[in-house]
Order: sequence, then structure tokens, then C-alpha cells
Amino acid sequence: MKAIEEGKNLFIGTSGYYFEDWIGTAYPKATKKSDMLSEYLKLGFNALELNFTYYRLADERQLSGFSKKAPPDFAYLIKAYNKVTHEKAGKDLIRDVAKNYLGGNSNFNFKGMLLQFPESFHKTKENLEYLHMLSDEMKEVRLFAEFRRSDWINEETFAFLKKINLLYVATDLPQIGSLPQRKIETSVEEGYLRLHGKNTNWYTAEDRYDYLYSEGEIREFHADVVKLMQKTKSVFVFFNNCHGGFAVRNALMLQKMIDAGGNN
Repeated sequence: MKAIEEGKNLFIGTSGYYFEDWIGTAYPKATKKSDMLSEYLKLGFNALELNFTYYRLADERQLSGFSKKAPPDFAYLIKAYNKVTHEKAGKDLIRDVAKNYLGGNSNFNFKGMLLQFPESFHKTKENLEYLHMLSDEMKEVRLFAEFRRSDWINEETFAFLKKINLLYVATDLPQIGSLPQRKIETSVEEGYLRLHGKNTNWYTAEDRYDYLYSEGEIREFHADVVKLMQKTKSVFVFFNNCHGGFAVRNALMLQKMIDAGGNN
């Protein structure tokens, strides 16, 4: 993946890699489950969000195994354990999550931790204090915060995140309910886009990530990436529309556009 300007880094990948319906769509038909990570790396992406860490507390050994399977110039973003983002975990558990992340970063390719907060996470004084506490307790970890509620997406929030050293994640989501519009913030040190699809059956669908972006929609994201690369030192872009390998198809489409654009 080419950087748009010398000295800057662009990372593109998908949110997860371990999906059975990617066999025969994103991966060869004969792919074994144990070979999925190897097949993902063969696709040529330079980044991956690890999401098994959301469902269970990953220990140092597990994380180290992933770190060693990719080169140092690869970018892993580690999704925070759901008890941290959805249940307001206590400090002991939060410290364990940070310790395991730091201890597992054997190949120095962990670039940060994603805090994916749910739509029920309102912008309240209590939640602002919780974010501040997370920043304090995990100060050695680069933290990126994703909000799925529109009340967070404003300049006041951006200023607060900078104050406590949390990075903002821009999202693309269907424009329904209280889900936020995509808002690109260019004053951040590192840009981060998570592209979830626009499935309008988000609240009722069996798979809310069943959505394939069109070429025109990918061109919009290309423009966002160019804007971010002009203002920041690094940009991470992850497609989370993982149904049926759609995320891979769209990520490859964006990669092709970026490569064709060169430094323009």
C-alpha cells in the first residue's frame, strides 16, 4: 500500500478475518479454518483489526502468537474486551487488558486498541469520567474511541478526546435511529475510519453487516482518506461489512483507487 506523501502511512484492512462465509468468497474454497490468517495476509493488506479480543479476555500468549505471524510493518488494531466498553469494567480488569496488550506485542506491530462503544453509551458526565479513567489506566496504550451515538459527534467531544489523549474514530453507518453521520476530523494525529455498511435493517437484520459498497461510495471514502492523509501522519481504514467477504471486496477496491492515485 502506497503512502500518499513521503513519511506518512496508510493502513487498509478489514475488521476481523475469521469468517466461514469468506471461504469460497474471499479465500480459496479449500481453505481450512486454521489457515484463514495466512490467507488473509496473502490478500496483500497491511492491517487487520483483531476482534476475537472483544469476546474474551486475550492473554499475552495468545496476542503474542498473532503479533509474531505478521511483520513489524504490519498494523494490528486490537479491539477492546467488551466488558471494558459495554459494562464499564473495574480498574483491575482494565489494567489486565492493557498489560496483556503490551506484553503480547512481541513483533511491535500492535498500533493501538479500539474502544467500540455501543449505541446505548450516551454522552453523559459519568461516561466522560469513565473515558478519562480509561485514558489514565491505559496510558501506555494508544487508544481509539468509536461512538455509535450522534450526541458524541461534535467539537466539544473532539476537544475532550484530545485533552485526555484518546483518538477519534470516524464511522460510516446507516442513517437511522441515533446512529451518527460520518464525520471526518482532520485535526487528529492519526486518522481512523471504520466502514460498517449502510444496511437500513440494522436493528432487525440477521446480519447487520450485509452490505456491499458501490464504486461511487468507495470514491467518497477515497476522498476522505486523501483529506486525512494531508492532515495527519497515519491513517487506518477498516471495512466491517464482513458478510460474504464484502469487506475484502471493498477494501481491495479502495486499495486499487489509492494506488492508482499515487501522490495526487
